[in-house]
Amino acid sequence: MGAQLHTGLSRLRRARGLSQAELAARAGISRQALFALESGRSEPKAGVALRLARELGVGLEELFWLADEAPLVAELSQTVTAGRGPRRTRKAPQGGLRVSLAEVGGRLVAHPLPADDPGALFTAADGLLPGAAAPVRAGSAVRVWPLRSRRAICENLLAAGCDPALAMLAARLPDRSAGARLAWVHKGSMAALQALARGHAHLAGTHLRDEASGEFNVPAVHALFPGRAMLLVNLSRWEQGLAVARGNPLGLRRGEDLAAKGVRLVNREPGAGARALLDRLLRGAGILPRTVAGYDRIVQGHLAVAAWVASGGADAGISTRAAALAHGLSFVPLEEERFDLVLPRESADDPRIGRLLDTLRSKALRRELGTLPGYSADRSGELVAEVAARGAFA
Repeated sequence: MGAQLHTGLSRLRRARGLSQAELAARAGISRQALFALESGRSEPKAGVALRLARELGVGLEELFWLADEAPLVAELSQTVTAGRGPRRTRKAPQGGLRVSLAEVGGRLVAHPLPADDPGALFTAADGLLPGAAAPVRAGSAVRVWPLRSRRAICENLLAAGCDPALAMLAARLPDRSAGARLAWVHKGSMAALQALARGHAHLAGTHLRDEASGEFNVPAVHALFPGRAMLLVNLSRWEQGLAVARGNPLGLRRGEDLAAKGVRLVNREPGAGARALLDRLLRGAGILPRTVAGYDRIVQGHLAVAAWVASGGADAGISTRAAALAHGLSFVPLEEERFDLVLPRESADDPRIGRLLDTLRSKALRRELGTLPGYSADRSGELVAEVAARGAFA
């Protein structure tokens, strides 16, 4: 017996806003025939399959596929360097670069989960991307061997952000969502918003403070999504400050302390909320970044900053209280920040988004978030702002 034929026909049709009758008419078949194809009761003839793929604007392999180890075609979210994993092959690789997968706006998107990213190291992957002899650029179509069923992958919600508490939200979501899961991709605030703007994520987590207004997140969202209605839903508020060695032996408390002789810093990538806070701290003290030892030493994520300080590789770095305490460090608070989840207004009608927001508002999650050092969950799940084409209102 041959491998079973699977289809994404119904899902793709709904994503395009088409009724069965409309798509059937465009493809030149009856509504009953389309229903039989969507339900898996019949298999398409070549001409019908080609017309359906054309009308839906997808390749045949995204519309119909065989079960087991048939590769998927996805759009790569970021450039992958050469030599990551085994070379390209027609068979499923034994190794490879792990990726999270999700369908966003009718496109299958692949997000690398690099082994050198602590936030991604033990995230369950959806597929494996074989290596290549040359770098593969962001936006390229790549073949990915799935580790889960295509149906399950296409039910994924994908959130980009830097708050490790997203893993907590992801762990609780399956209890409420009949199989769909939240895949967390670790990115700094600006990178997360840019991924959302490119159609590479369903949600973005951010904690960017606007210097002119002092407002969190709304100005950045308004600038990146002109003419598009966006919602900002609070995940938490947290304390961010300096992670330092236990007891703070160097007495580091202010911006000018970071430029003292012998003090070594560990930093975050440009666009990260922690990097923005550090830059404000240095500007306020009149210190040029190039005079701070370690300013160009970059790691990914709050936990990575705390781990670097705990290992003795640096004396200080901007992190959250929870990350600092998790590594046995002392913490110097600098400010409380609002971490919001950003999503397009039109996606609020997606049942998966509804289930996620229900989970975020649940007493259990809010109580658990509230136990994390430096976290406040009193507004978790609350709509804190709606950004429209001409402004925002809270």
